[in-house]
Amino acid sequence: MQFNLVYWPVAFIVAMGFTGRAWKRLQKLGRVTGREAEVSGKGGILIALSWITGIILGWGIIPRMSPGVNAEASMAVGFLSFIAFSVFAMWLVFAKYGGVEREIIPAFLIPATGIPVAMRMETGAMAWAGFLVGLGFSLAVVAYIYSAFRAIER
Repeated sequence: MQFNLVYWPVAFIVAMGFTGRAWKRLQKLGRVTGREAEVSGKGGILIALSWITGIILGWGIIPRMSPGVNAEASMAVGFLSFIAFSVFAMWLVFAKYGGVEREIIPAFLIPATGIPVAMRMETGAMAWAGFLVGLGFSLAVVAYIYSAFRAIER
């Protein structure tokens, strides 16, 4: 469990670094093609708030409620809730400011559907939660790649 408390914040920081670099390249590409990509300040704040709220719920409130059969199961439920809530809220912000992105749906839906199973697991709940988050994000990446290739074909 201590591994997860270090791993996920570090992974989040690294992912944000890669996302920032990808965003800068997307902006350059937009300038070249004449379609500049900008994020509204309000949208950026709402995305940050979605993740902050998810952290408070998933790492603070939910595990303290002890929804699982033991501490590990409760932590797994909190982790899955953190990811599901944060990504869903971010998806809603994207929908408001830029249109619905169907590709990101597995990243919040798969972790959310795994919560009932994690609640009842006596062992391996955090491994289960990590698997579901990895699966959800992997499917989202595949969906984005597929969409990119479809756009290129047109």
